[in-house]
Amino acid sequence: MLGLLYFGRLDEEKGVDGIIDMIEKFGKEDKKLPFELFIFGTGKYEARLLELATQYKEIHMFGWKTIEEIKRYVVNCQYCLVPSTFLETFGLTALNALTWGLPVIGYKK
Repeated sequence: MLGLLYFGRLDEEKGVDGIIDMIEKFGKEDKKLPFELFIFGTGKYEARLLELATQYKEIHMFGWKTIEEIKRYVVNCQYCLVPSTFLETFGLTALNALTWGLPVIGYKK
């Protein structure tokens, strides 16, 4: 199964609402997602993501963890999601994912 990783703030400017939209779109069919999603972070959308994690066993919520702890889950993932809708000034999340060998999916910004 396709594994997706997201780590960072769970806020609007980080594009987490887009991840929620994706879950809701793919989850309507048979209450099973065609991917696993490993989410690390805290923020505004944490409660909604926890709610979705109770509906879909493919969503794994971990809260805030260190980079070393997150790195342990890379073996389960094929891509890292960086859906920021605002201009990223540096993109540390993307750099970390790339150093782990994970391709990054994000906006051209």
